Amino acid sequence: TVSGMERWTRVVLPEGLEEIGAYAFSGATALTVGAVGPAPRSGAGALPDTVAVIGDLAFWQCGALTLDRLPPALREVGDSAFGDCAALALTALPQGLERVGESAFAGSGIGAGGLDLPASLTEIGAGAFASIPSLTGFRVAAGNPAYASRDGVLFDAGLTTLLNYPCGSTGSAYTVPDSVTALAPTAFVACSSLEEVTLPQGLTIIGKGAFAACTALKRITIPAGVSSLVDVTGLPSDSEYEGVGQVTGTFAGCTSLEEVRFLGPVCPTLGKNLFQECPSTMVLIYPEDGTGYEALADQAAEDGIASEPVVQVVLKSLTLSAGTL
Repeated sequence: TVSGMERWTRVVLPEGLEEIGAYAFSGATALTVGAVGPAPRSGAGALPDTVAVIGDLAFWQCGALTLDRLPPALREVGDSAFGDCAALALTALPQGLERVGESAFAGSGIGAGGLDLPASLTEIGAGAFASIPSLTGFRVAAGNPAYASRDGVLFDAGLTTLLNYPCGSTGSAYTVPDSVTALAPTAFVACSSLEEVTLPQGLTIIGKGAFAACTALKRITIPAGVSSLVDVTGLPSDSEYEGVGQVTGTFAGCTSLEEVRFLGPVCPTLGKNLFQECPSTMVLIYPEDGTGYEALADQAAEDGIASEPVVQVVLKSLTLSAGTL
């Protein structure tokens, strides 16, 4: 990056350019409509058609940047390349694109009316499409060997991992398909319309930050087979930017959460800040004969949940009695 870039409003890139490097225009917050490209096109700017690689954080936090499309030669979009580009209003990624990095479009403005993903796209990094309030749904092209969409939600091809629920969906309730065994990290992050999510009995893994900042979520039941609420599969081990590598507890910021019910005989791995910024009156429910749930009470107390009652115990008759720390 160059000193003073935050004041730049227009950059002209030459035809024939094949790669835009890491951090190239990172933080150029005033880069605006028609600001990038060999010549302004109608409405928005454009990158040269020859660009094949857009590097990590190349346009990160270019909040005024608009592009009408991405180059047809594009093969790779790096980690956080368009992160926090709130004015970016793309509705399709180009055929031929193979990789979208971690947090590549997180916090951007893409996907109003849905986002088309090409058949060529075989690698999507964790949180690539997280926290995008404009994104109403995914449409994965037929023939894609790695990914699929159902009812606008993004899954792996086998429908066993739910990767991304679109933040712009206005539904208040969602039932995860029975085929799903894992929720990816940040799968539902910042989905502010959801009040209730029903999880399938076969679910075993819930990724780190899966429900963080779901501000309308009121209640959820954790199936018996879930072993972890903090799985980090796909997350970077370290991160130089405020991307998905920095995500917090799985229910952190769920400011309307009233009840979390655990069905498993053994308390799953919880992780830190699990209930950070959740209501102090939230109720936690676990089996009477469950083991390891002392960790749940400890984590709740650490996160500021009221000490009495914190936990209700589910008796074998399924009636409830109040318990205390």
